[in-house]
Amino acid sequence: AGQVNLMKLAIADTRDHILDSVVMLKAQSLSVVPPESCNNGTDDNGDGKIDMNDPLCQASTTPPPTGNGGIGSGNSAPPFTGNEGTPISLDASAVGWATTPDTVSTTWQVTGINGTPGTCDVVPSVAQPLNTDGSAAVVHAICPNEGEYVAHVWGWDGPAGTGGSTFDYDVDFFVHNAPPAVTIDAPTSGTHLDAGQTVNLAASVTDPGVLDTITCAIDWGDSTTEPGVLSGGTCSGSHAYVADGPAIIAVTATDNGGDTGAAATLVTVGASVGAPPVVTANPTDAIVATGQPYSFVASATGTPSPGVQWQQSNDLGATWTDIVGATATTLTGTATLADSASQYRAEFTNASGTATTTSATLTVTGTAVTVASSNLTPVVGERVTLTATVADSAKPSSAIGGMLRFYDGATQLGARSFKSGGTASLVTTKLGLGAHSITAVWRPTAKSVAFTSPPLAVVVGQASTSVTLTVNRAKGTTATVFMFNAVVKVVAPGRSKVFPGTVTFYDGVVSIGTVTLTTTAAAKLAITLSTGVRAITAVYLGNTNLQPSPPSNARSVVVT
Repeated sequence: AGQVNLMKLAIADTRDHILDSVVMLKAQSLSVVPPESCNNGTDDNGDGKIDMNDPLCQASTTPPPTGNGGIGSGNSAPPFTGNEGTPISLDASAVGWATTPDTVSTTWQVTGINGTPGTCDVVPSVAQPLNTDGSAAVVHAICPNEGEYVAHVWGWDGPAGTGGSTFDYDVDFFVHNAPPAVTIDAPTSGTHLDAGQTVNLAASVTDPGVLDTITCAIDWGDSTTEPGVLSGGTCSGSHAYVADGPAIIAVTATDNGGDTGAAATLVTVGASVGAPPVVTANPTDAIVATGQPYSFVASATGTPSPGVQWQQSNDLGATWTDIVGATATTLTGTATLADSASQYRAEFTNASGTATTTSATLTVTGTAVTVASSNLTPVVGERVTLTATVADSAKPSSAIGGMLRFYDGATQLGARSFKSGGTASLVTTKLGLGAHSITAVWRPTAKSVAFTSPPLAVVVGQASTSVTLTVNRAKGTTATVFMFNAVVKVVAPGRSKVFPGTVTFYDGVVSIGTVTLTTTAAAKLAITLSTGVRAITAVYLGNTNLQPSPPSNARSVVVT
């Protein structure tokens, strides 16, 4: 009783994946008394009558239809359908599009058609290599608005979207409108108001459709409904209640597609409560690394519960300013170096707004640790220089001591002492293929708190390769065994000590043999050739860390 209850009904369409079903809720059908079933042999509503002997019994509901759940493979949305602002799967194999044998990579483009403006973001946006089974890689499209779009995929016979086109397919599909989302920031649920007291409402409104236009409306819960003022993603309005009692404030946001989102909060209008709040828990000072979160908690007692407003002072407490939106007992934020010059406190106000009590004054000490890389997109084996810098508002850089440790996720890459200016650098070749999260950790002394930098994303790609081809003789007969030797090298700045993989030799465009590399990165092919002037090349096929090479230099031999 007196609480706001939220009920959600989920519907899965089992045929065309378009959410166009309708559910009708019968008026006055919500009840805390279970309905009486007509055929379960149980007195469900407690009136002593069972099944058909109870005139209030209701027939069993129709069972759900058989078939798929309508949400695609692996609980993901089906290919080429979804909502605006939400990733939509682009899966070529799901619609029967097959790659050709000479395809190496694929690219996608999604464009609005038939009056739908703009294009969709494709993630990843760059060309993708084929899967190990030869199928096209699945990517996702994020579309800015509902409407009709065409998805187009191209196949390429070269890596990274280069070379000639091997195939292309396209399909038209629809993106559906997504409703806006509403969160009421103020007043909070349980707020106590006096009759005649003005309450100011603020609700955050978001919509995944960047091109949608949104309006909002406010139902104050006392038979007063009016449009809200929507600006900067906030729906606002003011109202003064006349009569005492509970009131449910509901905010509804509607986009131009007709979809709505809503949120509600409960306030109580009643007699004034003039007693000042009593602070029962004071927050304590925090020493937090810059870029890392901090959290202060304060609480006070009163009947009803007093409201709280966090405040900030930048002049040692001479003046205080309310922090916008900080109206909960917990204050969270991210530390900066400027925080060392700021102070914070919580101000509690009774329900009538006639008395206030403030918590103890507290401070945040900000210490900044940052890390940078000489290259954010190196290749396998490339030397990368990681440089970390420490800044502390309480001391000059020359006074900063201790050690800086560099980490790749949870793995330590190395530790270095400080140079001038509070910096330290580490040169490493330990970053393997793929994405890495690099952090620097500074601990001023052995027993002090450790400060960690914000993570730095470094993505290591495959290194390039080249092949040099030699032959033991330039002329021979059809009985002559020609010895071709291919030597593979990693192109700088990449490095690799081990070269697993194979080399394919070509006579013109015809493959004449594939040989596994030796530990010296060489592949030798002994072969007899048919008459004519033969042009022999070699191509390294690559491995996990290395890209396939371009064709080697051609070696010409004359066969009689």
